[in-house]
Amino acid sequence: GAPDTSPPTLRWNRGRGGIPSPAAGVTRIMIQLSLSVVAFLVFSLALFVWRARPESKINCSFAAFTVFVALWVIGVAAFQSGALLDFWARYTFAAASFLPATFLTFARHYPTRSRWPTRLILALNYFIASFFAGLALFTGSIVSRTTLASSGPTRELGPLYPFFAVYFLVAWTSAFVVFTAKWRRTRGLARIQLHYLAIGFLVGSAGGISMNLLVPLFTGSVVYSWIGPHFALAFVALVAHAIIRHRLMDLRLV
Repeated sequence: GAPDTSPPTLRWNRGRGGIPSPAAGVTRIMIQLSLSVVAFLVFSLALFVWRARPESKINCSFAAFTVFVALWVIGVAAFQSGALLDFWARYTFAAASFLPATFLTFARHYPTRSRWPTRLILALNYFIASFFAGLALFTGSIVSRTTLASSGPTRELGPLYPFFAVYFLVAWTSAFVVFTAKWRRTRGLARIQLHYLAIGFLVGSAGGISMNLLVPLFTGSVVYSWIGPHFALAFVALVAHAIIRHRLMDLRLV
């Protein structure tokens, strides 16, 4: 018979539970593009805050945190390309290792410096972050193996990944406890600013912690890890709103 010359149709390969996998419908190029936009917006926010008051510990600690968020998002985007999988998987964990420490540093300084966490606690957090970053970059204890499957890039977790997850959750929760304590004590404009920041950190971290930390920990699957970084858009939007409407960190967009 005559060959079929009709245009190819889009086939939706389905994973567990009938959920379309990233390779079906949403191309890796689109994922990389959207994540690149997220990284650019987060990095732009970091640069804007730092340039406003580079001598301020508040601005510097916030900028440091958002820079590491942007570096993490870049790593997730590059991992989706399917090239240099081992490098980008290790790089992504190395960048993520410093997120709790930088978040805790900002929580200490904003809006006024608190007694806890002490400098010793912060130094310990940065030491642990550096330790896990080194393990991620130079050993297979955090990421043991990467492959390019039909559903997209995947990775196998190393034996020390659960310890990394525990450190991340403990340090991150500690920063939120500091934020909550300050929110309960403050009044007026500072309370409103803390309110928006807390929501931004909570919503922004919800996707990353669930899709990039907990789901891989309990299921071993990283097929949908590209979703988590997109939640950083909510963080950028809430911080921008607080800057415009409530003079967050005494910043102006003009």
